Amino acid sequence: MYQCDCCKQSCQPWKDKKTKFGLFKMEKCVGCGSTFVVPRPTVAFISDFYYQNGHNGNFTFPHQVLDAERKYPNSTIDAKRIIQLIKSVQQSEGGRFLDVGAGYGLFSREAQQQNYDVTCVEVGAFERACIEEFTGVKAVPVMFEAFEAPDNTFDVVLMSQILEHVIEPQIWLEKAYQLLAPAGVLCIAVPNFKSLFRYILRENDPYIIPPEHLNYFTSKGLLILLERVGFQIITVQYNSRLPFASRFPREGFVKNMLGVFEARFCQTLDALNLGMFLNLYARKV
Repeated sequence: MYQCDCCKQSCQPWKDKKTKFGLFKMEKCVGCGSTFVVPRPTVAFISDFYYQNGHNGNFTFPHQVLDAERKYPNSTIDAKRIIQLIKSVQQSEGGRFLDVGAGYGLFSREAQQQNYDVTCVEVGAFERACIEEFTGVKAVPVMFEAFEAPDNTFDVVLMSQILEHVIEPQIWLEKAYQLLAPAGVLCIAVPNFKSLFRYILRENDPYIIPPEHLNYFTSKGLLILLERVGFQIITVQYNSRLPFASRFPREGFVKNMLGVFEARFCQTLDALNLGMFLNLYARKV
């Protein structure tokens, strides 16, 4: 029986998930409710998985990423919201910004625009090409376990949609703690395992995708884990966004009303802690 990575209590079998990469078993913690793929894959397996698969989806060229983002600006909206909140809770303005698992670099681009000195860690070749084109930064092409920098180097560490992929989350958070300067800020964004959609869809939730996602966090579990590592929690937020209004083909009354409904529905979910994503902000003390 697996021991929870967050609160160290016992886990019990939850669901099996069959994918094109094989059959994966998941166990759910009896304490915090976080859920994990068990047994854990090796670092070599995960490294090969990301080096070979990346996240480029249907994109072939970096400009296609920006074209898609202009049409449906999900990452742009999230980046502005997250970077602004980071700025508001920092004890000193700006500084060195580490984007772990930087993806296409859209968060790094926003951080640059807010006068941060950005370093990116990203293993996907297409993603690194996007980062360099969008920001001029050459991303470090390693898993975070192998990333090297002196202790107390960074004022901000961002882990957006990455901790759910990690074999040993506590080791990553301990490393982030070491890399942060005193009073530095850590921001984590992950899918919310206690979202309304996950309750309805169960193992068919679109974010339950092993081996890409190995960890399915609740806010309770992540808070316990962060505090055990030594972080001081600043705030927890829930964030939801539905795509239907933005994808409706015609402007007009129907699209406007759909947009109003979506916004209010998402606000209600987030207020009830049932939103699609968890955003946690913490400080090194």
